[in-house]
Amino acid sequence: MQILVVDDELASREKMEIILGTYGRCRTAESGSEAISQFQAALKQQRWFQLVTLDIAMPDLGGTEVLLQMRHLENDFQVPKDRRSTIIMVTGCSDKEQVITCVENGCDDYIAKPFNHQILSAKLKHLGCIREIPDSDAPGASSQGLSADSILKEINRSLSRGELELPAQPLVLTRFRELKESGADLDQVAQLLQQDMTIAAKVMRVANSALFRGFDIARTAAQAIGRLGMSAVDQIVTTMANQRMFANASDRYRPLLQSLWRHSLASALAAQAVAGTTGRRFAIDPFVAGLMHDMGAMALIQIIAQMERRSHFSKAVTPEAVAETVIANHARFGAKLLSKWTFAPAYVQTTLSHEKICEGTDVGEELAVVHLSNLIAKSIGCPGLNPSAELDLSQALSARRLGLGTPQLIMIMQKCQAELEASEIFGQAGG
Repeated sequence: MQILVVDDELASREKMEIILGTYGRCRTAESGSEAISQFQAALKQQRWFQLVTLDIAMPDLGGTEVLLQMRHLENDFQVPKDRRSTIIMVTGCSDKEQVITCVENGCDDYIAKPFNHQILSAKLKHLGCIREIPDSDAPGASSQGLSADSILKEINRSLSRGELELPAQPLVLTRFRELKESGADLDQVAQLLQQDMTIAAKVMRVANSALFRGFDIARTAAQAIGRLGMSAVDQIVTTMANQRMFANASDRYRPLLQSLWRHSLASALAAQAVAGTTGRRFAIDPFVAGLMHDMGAMALIQIIAQMERRSHFSKAVTPEAVAETVIANHARFGAKLLSKWTFAPAYVQTTLSHEKICEGTDVGEELAVVHLSNLIAKSIGCPGLNPSAELDLSQALSARRLGLGTPQLIMIMQKCQAELEASEIFGQAGG
């Protein structure tokens, strides 16, 4: 099923994409005009969208007007009635008149924010967009899929039998860390990075950017590394190597992993900004710790996808059960993964405990940085696994532990948001 998700709010758009990504291939638009352009292009190619979710309230062009134009385009292209897009309006308000107007102008149904997987799934079934998978269609599957506990048991069973392994650390990152720890010179590090031209090009580009460039252009990898310093190069190598792991997924889980990656990058930028604001020195690189804290979620999703491909599960696996499994177990799996990758104990501990700090516990500064950066990432529209309830960040135990108040936190959020949007240094996939 080809799906178009239209919403100007990033968090809502990503949430919808994650849910609908289990039913088909999603494309997104962050404005009404962009949605119409994509819709028209699809009609021209005779590859129209079977499903469109359309936010009613958007700044440039309201959802009602977009709906009208989409239906007019279908008329212009003489799309048969049984092939027209199912259009679901998404509203964050209770304005019945707007909803009625949309129904009168050709929408098929509506859904109110906040929504969840169960609500949306029930709506799609009612509209005939999806159907229940009967037993005969899925050998070995019952009418109910595996529970989260059963999924975890089957994962552990496959791991203990050696049928599967935890993901290996990217080779370029392993070799880079070995060289760094051995005190290798710039030429040796440069020779390694030149074996991966994408990473080498990124290092050169950053070294010659306005932020780092001196009077002369860095013309060799060794010159670029010397200009940036080993810590900055470590961040670039770690970012790009791990990003590839998040990008390696089946269509079913790609939206979830993309959301996780954006959350991880936002957390890394937030952790670096938090550390810089406090002016303290830490036993870990805050950026790397923020980047790696949800690595266990990536590992679990990759393992589940691999087990599905190999038919290792005894029953069907539902998106709800996958989400529950990952949310409940990602911290423990992440700690196990970082331990396997020989990260220092401080990284392992912050990954294990980043969601489990509470009043009355002794919270170390490193853990406080990762915990707070996780909350900041969610607050600026990068929810990752699941959004947090709105909260006053200044009241978070981690913010109080670090002595950060509202003015400082606002500045950190603004800095993180700007760096994430620019992505000048760390970029998007393949950057």
